[in-house]
Order: sequence, then C-alpha cells, then structure tokens
Amino acid sequence: MAKSKNHTAHNQNKKAHRNKIQRPKTNKYHSLKGVDPKDGNDRRRESESSLDEKEDPGCCHCLLLKRASIPEGRFGVNFRRNARFAAQGSAKAIREAKASA
Repeated sequence: MAKSKNHTAHNQNKKAHRNKIQRPKTNKYHSLKGVDPKDGNDRRRESESSLDEKEDPGCCHCLLLKRASIPEGRFGVNFRRNARFAAQGSAKAIREAKASA
C-alpha cells in the first residue's frame, strides 16, 4: 500500500486572509497573573514613602537599590525575593568573614 500524504499548506493562506490577518490586541495594563500580590502593595507603599521621606544612608533596601542601579519604586518581580539573599551576603563574603574571625 502507498504511503499517505503527511502535510500540505494548500488553502491555508486563503482561509487566513478571509477574516483579515490582524495584529494582536494590546492591553493598557499587562496581566499580573502569577505575580506575588504583595509586590503591588510594596510598589504602592514605596512610591508613597519616597515622596515624603529622605533617603536613609544606613537603610539596606536603599543601598541594594543603588547597587542594582534600579530606579526607586520600580523594581522587578523577583527583586524583593533576591534582596533578602543579597542582604545576607554572597557565599564568598561569608567564607571570608569566617576565615578572618
């Protein structure tokens, strides 16, 4: 018995253009699905507090923002999680501190 046909693009282009090929619709705000809900609150509080408070030179959060060179009040989804580990110091810094002590 002969092999059957596996694939053809016949008529697909005509079908696609029958209802016009359109660009995907853009939304005013991108979806926050999958984002930690606490991040929205943090962003709002960060922008409110940055308006009336001066920058504290000893604040670890301010130092991390400077080090990461991210504008204050606008940080990535994972920044809050990563900041905790960065505040503890890298593994190399911890080893050096133990060796010197």
